[in-house]
Amino acid sequence: MRLYLVIIWSLLTLPSCLYAQDERDSIYQSEIIGKLIKDHFLQHHLSYPKNFGEVELNYQGTSGDLRLAQEAYSQRNINFYAIGSNELGKFQISGDFLFNKKLTDSLSFGQRNDMEPWNPYSYYASKAGNYESQLYRSNFTLSYQLGKILRPYMQINYQYLWTTGSVDPRFDNKVFGIQYRPGLQVNVKNSSVALAAIIGNGRESQAISYKNKNYSQSLQFPDRIHYLSLGYGNNAIKDSLNNRKYTDLWGMEVSLHQPLSSNTSLDILSSLKKNKQEFTTDQKSTNKVYHVRGIYHEDQYFGSATLFKTTPSLNQYLNLKADYIRGYDFIRDLSADLSKSNYSVNVFNSSLNYLAEQQSPKPINFLYGLDLSYFQVHRQDNAQSIDVANANLKIQGTFGANIKTGNAELLRFQINPFYRTSISDDLKYAANSMNHYIQQVVFWDYTYYKTNLLGAKLGAEWQSRSLFKQYIFAVKADYQIEQGKIKPSEYIINHPIGNLNRQQFQIGVKLYL
Repeated sequence: MRLYLVIIWSLLTLPSCLYAQDERDSIYQSEIIGKLIKDHFLQHHLSYPKNFGEVELNYQGTSGDLRLAQEAYSQRNINFYAIGSNELGKFQISGDFLFNKKLTDSLSFGQRNDMEPWNPYSYYASKAGNYESQLYRSNFTLSYQLGKILRPYMQINYQYLWTTGSVDPRFDNKVFGIQYRPGLQVNVKNSSVALAAIIGNGRESQAISYKNKNYSQSLQFPDRIHYLSLGYGNNAIKDSLNNRKYTDLWGMEVSLHQPLSSNTSLDILSSLKKNKQEFTTDQKSTNKVYHVRGIYHEDQYFGSATLFKTTPSLNQYLNLKADYIRGYDFIRDLSADLSKSNYSVNVFNSSLNYLAEQQSPKPINFLYGLDLSYFQVHRQDNAQSIDVANANLKIQGTFGANIKTGNAELLRFQINPFYRTSISDDLKYAANSMNHYIQQVVFWDYTYYKTNLLGAKLGAEWQSRSLFKQYIFAVKADYQIEQGKIKPSEYIINHPIGNLNRQQFQIGVKLYL
């Protein structure tokens, strides 16, 4: 795996020094160009830069009580991220790589993998503890220009996550997933359209261990008892110590790049993914032979349209994005033939983002924009008679400035104030089906989503070419705070109330290649 990453990254970055520095400066010093590249670098359309590279190392800290129930009170992250693209004759390769190491403190009910937030099957305990995780994620596309019109390509998406805990019950989780996207791009003049199939698979293993036998063999310590979640409230006490999930995924993706005029272009990206995951607690199973205890289906529909216009004095960016997820399961605990569904979830995310950026020769250029985002989630657990839904709207402004302090230096400042307000909320439950998960997770998340939030993010970056002649070196720092008032309610048990906040800071260094 390490050799694979070294080879891919070498192909992406080594030849970048051969290209004009001024061309690369225009990429790295523009917020809008940076957005366009990171949105579409895996699609090899004709008009986007074919040679660039960026490496970043940062440290991030987050803390505060204003959070979902299955989030840690505090967490620390170390991130290494690299992204790049290169054209090698008729071949073009682009990709990125992320390594994330996360240390969390005071995490309870959240012993599940973050890559599948809506999956119902996971172990949990109410005891808050410390956890450590490592994430490896890589995406790359290799394409070949075949004649003047055709460009076949292969895209691969890989991720591996490992998580472990240090407090009884000790949870250990390993997740692996890979997707292949073979496709064909057709180029006519400056327009291009591409169609790709999506094929993938994955595996997850979860295990529990105890160092203290008193916790493992006794029911006298309620917070040390582990449960198996089988929905959104439905659970089984001390059900098993190991489980596995086997995933198959298929779908399709379509992308389009269409110039509308000499200075305006339209990009459209849409995809459909269907995910089937089989869940087992069979201790004697293998990856080919196992007893299926439950099946979780998840369908995802994604669409994005981006309009970009550039003039000598102003760049403008308009993006509309929507993502819909529909999940449901069939579980053998309710029907021996897997014909009855217990859990269902529907999630809808959409956003409209406008950004304008001055591009004048003056020493100061300004950036401004507006972002509207809508979020809706609806979850049901039939066994526990739970039906909960929330919807909210977030409004965020963008105000920034790019200040040239010399031929080789640039200062970038940005502030993003935001406000989130609840649009609708609904909670239905049966009093005789109450348990600690419903009281401390379902009720609290319902309350969090319906709480109005006010916050802001501040960011700054200093870029310099004086340290390295061929590269741009940068230092960046961000700080974000959000606040909300949790009012006393019959739904809130063992959670703080009043004026709560959550803060996040990040500091890092970058190298633009």
